[in-house]
Amino acid sequence: MVQENHNLDTLIDIVQNSNVESEILHAIHALGELKDGKAVEPLLMALKPQPLSSDADYRIQCELLFALGEIEDKRATKKLLELLINKSQELRIRITAAMALGRINDDTAVKSMAYVLADGREDESVRRYVFNALIKYPGNVAARQIIEYIKTHPEVLADG
Repeated sequence: MVQENHNLDTLIDIVQNSNVESEILHAIHALGELKDGKAVEPLLMALKPQPLSSDADYRIQCELLFALGEIEDKRATKKLLELLINKSQELRIRITAAMALGRINDDTAVKSMAYVLADGREDESVRRYVFNALIKYPGNVAARQIIEYIKTHPEVLADG
């Protein structure tokens, strides 16, 4: 346990202080694999506002979102929803936020995700990832929204 806490602290320090993309990406990935809720706040704090200045920044931001989904801690839900709903966000950020929300399965996110799914003006790739996230929710918490989406997009049933 002491070693695991040391690793966690070391990884968080790398995320917060390193300038080397590969180190940061590796540390974020490792934090996601550890699934320790202590990493949630530092990962959320590492998220940068848009617009980002480089592809490296986007890779890091997407990895942060993915790690938050891997940890499956509901404290990340609010920020992930903000990123998903904000149409001025880069598509890859919004899509990765949807994927992370699908792993967290926080019932409080269903209404906002259903709104994105039902919005015919929404980017179709974002809607598809929201659909995929909602079908991962246990029980029938998002059944109505999923059925409505399938009615207008029957091709999702053929996608396997």
